[in-house]
Amino acid sequence: MSAELPNPRLEALVGSLATMHVGHEQYSALLKSARSVRRGLGMNQGAALPSPLQRRAEGRQTMRNDPKRVQRQRIPELAMLAYERELARELGAVEVEFSRRRCGKINAHELSEWVHVFHDGAARRLHSVYNGDLLEMAVGSAIARGVLTEEEVPSEVVEVLRRHIDFARAMGSEEETSAETPPNR
Repeated sequence: MSAELPNPRLEALVGSLATMHVGHEQYSALLKSARSVRRGLGMNQGAALPSPLQRRAEGRQTMRNDPKRVQRQRIPELAMLAYERELARELGAVEVEFSRRRCGKINAHELSEWVHVFHDGAARRLHSVYNGDLLEMAVGSAIARGVLTEEEVPSEVVEVLRRHIDFARAMGSEEETSAETPPNR
C-alpha cells in the first residue's frame, strides 16, 4: 500500500516516526488520522493551509487587519486607570481610620480590623474585577458608573464597549429602582 501524504512537513513527521520502529498498524493509523484531519479542514490532498498573507489578500479577517484590534489594545490601559481610581477611593476610607487611630479615637486592634475588612472586601473585589478575563465588561461598567468619562476614552473604544456600557447602565438603573421600592409584604 503506497501512502502519499499531502504535506511535506507531515510526510517528514510520519517518516521520522517510521524510523523510530513504529509498527505497521500504528503507522497506518497515523496516516489515516492525518488524512481525516485534512478532510475535516475541508482540504483536498494537495492543498496547504492558507497563510495569514493569503487571508489578508483575500480580504478575510486576520489579527493584524482587525479594525477593532488597535482599539482593544487600549482596554487594559483603561482598566488599570479605573482600577487605580476605584482603589484610591476605597483606600480613602481606610485613611480616615488611620487618622482616627493617630488621634486616639480607635485602638490598634480596631484599625487592624478595618484593614482586614478592606483587604477581604473592597481590595479583593476590585482586584478580581480588574485582573480577570472580562476587562471589556469592567471598563464598560467603569464608564457607566462615572469612574471613567466617555470624554477621556477614545470614541472608537467607546463604540467597541458600547454594549457593555449600556448593559451596566441598565443594571445600575434597575438596582437604583429596586433600592427605592420597598419589598412587597
